[in-house]
Amino acid sequence: MSPDSKTDAREAGLAEANERLLVRLGFDLHDGPLQQVYALAQDVHLLRGQLVDLVASEHRDTVVGRFADLESQLAELHQDLRDLAHSLEPRSLLQQPLPDAVERELAALSRRTGIATSVALEGSFDALTASQRIALLRVLQEALSNIRHHSGSREVAVLLREEGFKGVCMEIRDDGRGFDPDAVVPAEDGESGIGLVGMRARLRLLGGRLEIESAPGGPTTLRATLPHWLPLAQSA
Repeated sequence: MSPDSKTDAREAGLAEANERLLVRLGFDLHDGPLQQVYALAQDVHLLRGQLVDLVASEHRDTVVGRFADLESQLAELHQDLRDLAHSLEPRSLLQQPLPDAVERELAALSRRTGIATSVALEGSFDALTASQRIALLRVLQEALSNIRHHSGSREVAVLLREEGFKGVCMEIRDDGRGFDPDAVVPAEDGESGIGLVGMRARLRLLGGRLEIESAPGGPTTLRATLPHWLPLAQSA
């Protein structure tokens, strides 16, 4: 087996393993934490009713207000977990057009973090295959996760652009602190840098590529491109 074949096989295995892991995580979230948070919210609501009857009238409003805050936080956590579980399920990603799915991911980021987001569209994306749509959305999800946890950004802008016969391009730009892309490599423990490896693997398996423009101090632009796939009858 040639070095290139070994690399392709390794990347294929990585992408497939990542997808299986994400699907399993979605099921685990639904069957575990989602149900637990819902049950906890019900217990808190019940406890509020029991305590209100025991608290003196002059302190009742304070107690009720505090419990209302807790219930609101639990409701928000429950919604975040629902959004996360939904975004990890391939069928859910394919039930809506690509621009709508991108807007959903950005809205979830904004709600959780307060980061301002925007989407710009150029062209139509109806010709994308299911595999291409999932690949672009997984790249977006990974990029937004990195932005949320590491960038310190205040704004994120996504541009979806059709490039004629060349294919489709998704640009994700943030105004965060930036980094040196050449210095980000997978660590021996398999933890750091694995996100970028997974993004590149997904795109490369579909004939695409990942480009990163960044430097310490920012901003950062991540560019994912995929070619158009023509039916065999048209490409002959």
